[in-house]
Amino acid sequence: MKAVLIWGILMFFIFEARAQAKDLVLLNQSKSIIYQIKYATKDNFTGKQIYDCPQCWVHKDVKTALDKVIKLADAKGYKIVLYDCYRPSPYQWKLWEAKPDSRYVMHPKKGSIHSRGGALDIGLTDGKGNELDFGTPYDSFLEKSHRNAKGLTTAQIKNRKLLDSLLYSAGFVGIRTEWWHFDYKGSRAWPLMSWKWSCESKPKPK
Repeated sequence: MKAVLIWGILMFFIFEARAQAKDLVLLNQSKSIIYQIKYATKDNFTGKQIYDCPQCWVHKDVKTALDKVIKLADAKGYKIVLYDCYRPSPYQWKLWEAKPDSRYVMHPKKGSIHSRGGALDIGLTDGKGNELDFGTPYDSFLEKSHRNAKGLTTAQIKNRKLLDSLLYSAGFVGIRTEWWHFDYKGSRAWPLMSWKWSCESKPKPK
């Protein structure tokens, strides 16, 4: 009887997780996107691999908006770099343990917009794939990473304004402390999710 109860509880949480994730879609491979999912490598501020494999899942509304960003960037001769997308809540805890500073990592109990499928960590490259200079690398937790930081070069300011203009035109908004982070409008009201993707799911060429 106890085993049946445990099985029932387990099935409930599995179905609940699947229901939560119904609005998430996996971004396909694209010539217009360069995937650098940093938390699927050790090349991130924790020095550890957080994700089992590099995948970019987003809310379906975010995908529609991102398609607009990609089209605008293409027209200007740029490509999109994606550093992070949907982030399951258990992984948010790992980041918080490494950097318990709410200026840069949202407390998991309050919930990151990444864990709602509504946030993107994003940059740009030129047409040859060379990353633009935004003043700091991704996840550099310095005041120079702040959106209105002082001491930036003219080119760095221009690049940040370009990135902002592309994302804002599609319904995203940036945050004060990270030039790379953008939340989609209304996504703060979406539910937090713990669902983890399967590494067997493979993005398709587009």
